[in-house]
Amino acid sequence: MIKRISKNIASNIIFARRRIAKSKILDKESCRILAYHAIESSDPSKDLMGLAVLPSVFEMHMRYLKEEGFCVIGLLDLAESLRKGIAPPKRSIVITFDDGYKSILTNAMPIVKKFDFKATLFVNIYFLEQKLPKHVYWHSWQTLDWGDLIKLGQAGFSIGSHALTHKRLTEIDREALIGEIAGSRETIEKNIHDKIYAFSFPHGKYTNETKNILKQEGFLCACSSVNGINDKNADIFTLKRTEITGFDDSPIKFEKKLLGCYDWLGSFNFYASNVA
Repeated sequence: MIKRISKNIASNIIFARRRIAKSKILDKESCRILAYHAIESSDPSKDLMGLAVLPSVFEMHMRYLKEEGFCVIGLLDLAESLRKGIAPPKRSIVITFDDGYKSILTNAMPIVKKFDFKATLFVNIYFLEQKLPKHVYWHSWQTLDWGDLIKLGQAGFSIGSHALTHKRLTEIDREALIGEIAGSRETIEKNIHDKIYAFSFPHGKYTNETKNILKQEGFLCACSSVNGINDKNADIFTLKRTEITGFDDSPIKFEKKLLGCYDWLGSFNFYASNVA
């Protein structure tokens, strides 16, 4: 709780300044990638990281983007532009989800379609195949199956990899690293009958070797957990993201994230950024 309060105080100070220059900040030629996890209700006494966002709050976020004139683009569209050295459109946003919870299909997908937005879902094989231990609360949430992934693809979602077992890729040897990357890609492609090109680092952890393997395996981009925006000089294999949590439950709190009031956290892993 103390950490969260301290971060909120710092972000409020930044917000007071940035809101005055809101248009100037948002009209930069850069893209902010939003990172969600589950879109469902959760027990606040257990979900201390706010990994679950209520469907009503998620819809509020999407409505805010639409009404405020944000340009929601696809992740691969962003990567292709950056590869060519082309700056992203002003007020551009990419919507992503990590892990593979059932609520992405049941709750998030209808809302994304309602606003005619694009989105990318990064799935972890162990999540889908329910091989993760149940000792942490988010592992008990209902997950997608392969048929659900096909439905999401048919609904316009882009599917990417979030590795095989959700291990930290910085803590395994090269052989295991290749298995996490290539193995996850092959498994996903086999089951959804489509190619995938985007990757999200589990726990946001990566090394130069990880990036090189991704390139060798044919991936076109990868998302990190580093807070910030992506301009035309961004590394497409360590794209920055902004985590959106269940604590961002008002337009002002959401606006603070869009204005970069938490970007000062930098590489502070967003899995830890909301822990009390």
